[in-house]
Amino acid sequence: GITAVHPDPQAFLAGLDPDGFSPQEEVLRGAVFEFLAQWKSKELALISDMYGDPGVRQAAEDFLPVNVSFKDWVEQRIGKEVEFRLNEKGQEMVYVTKSGLPLVSAKFKEMSSGPPGSGPVHGGPKIPNKNRSFGGPPPPPAPHDRAPHDRAPHGRDRDPQPGTAANREAYFASLPEDELLPGEIEMRKAVIEFINGWPRIGASLGKPPGAVPRLNDLGQDPQVQRARAATLPQNIHLKEWIEHRIGGEVQLRKDRQGQFEIWMRGKAPPKVARRATSPTRQRIPSPPRVRTPSPSPRARGSGPEAFDRRRQEDEENLNRRFREELDRKRMGRTPAPDHTEALDFISRLPTDSYTDSEVRLRQAIIDFLQEKAVAVPLTEVCKDPKVTEFRSELLPSIIPLREWIEQRIGGEVETSKDETGRYMLAIKAAGQSKESKREKFFEDLPTDGFTHDEVQLRQALLDFLQNWKASEPPTLTNAGEDNNVKKWKMRVIPKGTPVTMRNWIDRRIGGEIELAESASSQLYFGLRGQLDLAMVPKKRGGGGEPPYKRSRGGP
Repeated sequence: GITAVHPDPQAFLAGLDPDGFSPQEEVLRGAVFEFLAQWKSKELALISDMYGDPGVRQAAEDFLPVNVSFKDWVEQRIGKEVEFRLNEKGQEMVYVTKSGLPLVSAKFKEMSSGPPGSGPVHGGPKIPNKNRSFGGPPPPPAPHDRAPHDRAPHGRDRDPQPGTAANREAYFASLPEDELLPGEIEMRKAVIEFINGWPRIGASLGKPPGAVPRLNDLGQDPQVQRARAATLPQNIHLKEWIEHRIGGEVQLRKDRQGQFEIWMRGKAPPKVARRATSPTRQRIPSPPRVRTPSPSPRARGSGPEAFDRRRQEDEENLNRRFREELDRKRMGRTPAPDHTEALDFISRLPTDSYTDSEVRLRQAIIDFLQEKAVAVPLTEVCKDPKVTEFRSELLPSIIPLREWIEQRIGGEVETSKDETGRYMLAIKAAGQSKESKREKFFEDLPTDGFTHDEVQLRQALLDFLQNWKASEPPTLTNAGEDNNVKKWKMRVIPKGTPVTMRNWIDRRIGGEIELAESASSQLYFGLRGQLDLAMVPKKRGGGGEPPYKRSRGGP
């Protein structure tokens, strides 16, 4: 196979036939569409899944030089049929475009009807993977694969035993651990509105005075039903979702009859109010002259229609107050969370101290972890009453707790993932040297490219240099005052990491940016080959010392 290093990866891709594919490239292209033809279910395939397929990997290794990435080849050669899109976890999903769907369907038919061993890479058709899907409509079902009545809508196979506890736990494990998805945000809103409005809602349902809300009442609420239908799979119970996702805010307790009562954690359960008796009103005699009857203000305030009108007004006022409170907590942001919004918020916090709210939240997290003495799932930390209280006091609901922990107390609290992909928190162990931690930091970064956040930080530095107007070169201190640089630096080098901006520049983009240290230890920087060293301030007085010391640079 072609395994040599090409002197110019982009030149290699640009040199491929724009009007067709060579035999080796056709094999790789066929392996990609064969992979997609066998990949179906609710989840979208990731680029790591595609490149991890033996046929795709073998074809890529046979055709591509080792320094040409598979992703670049897909984007430049079959990008009209296959796209990569980031999901909410920052992972790159494989999405088949409208132009690519006929090719996938044709590949599926070819694999289903051809003789054994006719497949281009895998040697004939395989049993489709029941646990995955590609973006867009799924391919046609394999003949005699399943009976028609055993097939889910839109051609998707039903998951085996969807109601099992293992499948439900797998569903929750696939969700972000420290933030809610947009649909979950709407469902949380519906649940909290129901609980807060229970005194009125319970009365309208004919509940007796003093009755508290129950889970079955919640499940019958129209707004909750709509949000649940749009968000949760049918096999996921509302009780399980509440306990897993908003258990730090909403409390469930079984009563004597075995029914689950529900209310806001830390508050008294809401109860249906006792109805007040209306005072007897005197009848107003009609005036002697005939006139067109029109209800008086007093009459308009009584009767069934007035009751319905007042109830509607109460509901509108409650919804309005809730939306205002939600908007205040979200700081006017849209419900779709992303890292940029979190960084914007965190970057406004003091860089050399904690606010009072941060001190309380930090202490609550450390106390919880010290009591457990082992690594704890992030979801469990989020459910702790004190953590919940101080988190609500400090962070808008759209800001993930994990972001704050990594950026603000990452030197004390370690964030990691267990074998199932869950985020775990633990007190950082002492004893590891700064040098080893620094090396571990760089070892975890990709050797053949940059992370998304590194790309943003690199671009922020280049933009800063382009916009710098002074004759004297800028320092890293100047760059650190730029909001965009500051934001992405916090993302790449969280607080508590024993890595400086100088370390990162030297190790990651030293081929583009060079540093020069003045005698006063200020670090000046500029584009490599364009930094005017004569403009770097020299040390006052004699001594023969050079005015600056060049830092190490490298590609």
